[in-house]
Amino acid sequence: MKKHKRLSRSEALGKIATAPVTKSDVAPVDTRTGLRRFTDEFNAEEKQRAEAPVRAAEAALSESLRALRQEQANSLLSGTSDEFLSRTTPITDDEVIVDGKPIEIPVVRQRIQNAFHAAVLKLEDEGVRFTDAGLKRLQDISLLAPYRSVNWMLAGNWQTLFTLADEVGLMTERECSRQVIPTVTQEQPTDLLAELELQPATDAGRRRAKELGDLHFFSVECREVFIGFLNHCAAHWDFYPTEHQMKIAVQWFTDNNRSMISDKTAWDEMKRNLISRAIFPRVSPTGKSLLNEDELLCEAIDNAAVPVGSFAARQDFARRTQALKDQQ
Repeated sequence: MKKHKRLSRSEALGKIATAPVTKSDVAPVDTRTGLRRFTDEFNAEEKQRAEAPVRAAEAALSESLRALRQEQANSLLSGTSDEFLSRTTPITDDEVIVDGKPIEIPVVRQRIQNAFHAAVLKLEDEGVRFTDAGLKRLQDISLLAPYRSVNWMLAGNWQTLFTLADEVGLMTERECSRQVIPTVTQEQPTDLLAELELQPATDAGRRRAKELGDLHFFSVECREVFIGFLNHCAAHWDFYPTEHQMKIAVQWFTDNNRSMISDKTAWDEMKRNLISRAIFPRVSPTGKSLLNEDELLCEAIDNAAVPVGSFAARQDFARRTQALKDQQ
């Protein structure tokens, strides 16, 4: 008979700890006594009976809210939404009549288009990304006859339309998507020059000094020049760029390696580029062209339907040139 080696206490515990664990598919045995089991089952049934009216009320409330949202959506789509009319600004005679004469229809359409684009850009800054179906839905609702009293030349009314349409479930994934835009804050020293003088003559110090110089350049010098451009837009064209448009304008200088301060022609080039890309409007809300006569003439030559060297093109060029001289 083979003798087994007697294990020590530590060896036995070690084998138990390292032994493989086997799992059983058999359900655990309910070890509760009859009275305990009966009590638990009774309490569970009582809880279900007590919560049944609450669950029924929650289901009824959910169904009521769904029906209300559907009713609001139908009224908005049919032009009978009193809530929408109460939350928007109506149009007045002062906004469509100037010096006793009505504003021309093309000017009104341009103002409406500018307001629509401004609202869309504002919502995109907040993380909303529209599809073509979403843009069309907003435009289709605005064309309903009962909503002609709404001042669609105000971007705020377009945003109100989107907000209400979103609340009643009309802006689904088919119409738009939403992205969370992180907020990045950059700590700015209270005294840039003082911190600049404190930087050591090391690689890290020189990098920090460059960062401080760039921060001063963009936050002080470029800011003053850009504010001057915005004032020029307001004074000459009655045009007020949105935050999204201003970001694209600043990015244009970076992408094209142009200076906001020393390169005076860069501002006109930026303006023409953004107009060609439909970022800036060609015409301001008050009907003023953002392109001057020279720029319009150059654009006409570039887009001429006939060859530039043709007689008709030369005649048109001479006529436009003479008109510019007469204006001067």
